[in-house]
Amino acid sequence: MVRTVARASLVVLGLAGALALVPACGSNGSEETTGEAAQPSPLGIPTQPATDSNAGFAAVIAGAVVFDEETGCVFVESGQATYPVVWPTGTTAQRDPFELRLPDGSIAVEGDRIEGGGGYLGGPELGEGAAETLAELGVPGACRQEEDEVAVLNANWAVAVVKQER
Repeated sequence: MVRTVARASLVVLGLAGALALVPACGSNGSEETTGEAAQPSPLGIPTQPATDSNAGFAAVIAGAVVFDEETGCVFVESGQATYPVVWPTGTTAQRDPFELRLPDGSIAVEGDRIEGGGGYLGGPELGEGAAETLAELGVPGACRQEEDEVAVLNANWAVAVVKQER
């Protein structure tokens, strides 16, 4: 019982911190042209700014970057699970070729591993409100997974990119 209450409190604290953030999304991923040649299309990925509080966002988020070309969604695959991600403000992504640029200028491509602090929101702890919470965080419906859970990278901490062997 105490463990359940403590876990629910952590989720609520994390949710309160995440909902206090204003997600900013880029474009909808549609192709843009300049009249001469097509430019790489920016992807609208959910982002969040740094805050004064780290409450509930001290877990390690780590996994391989996965790009779904059909939906334009960027995921982190960790073990058996795949999560949509709310990235730190300043993170951008482009479609063709896929590239994820983090606020410090480092670049990840599909298959690279990212590591950073953060937390997971959604799933059974939030019950029926999970879909609304993910929408408020800017996670597009096409990016949501069956578990309705999202990885939220703590914008106060650096995100490291570990390049895959090429």
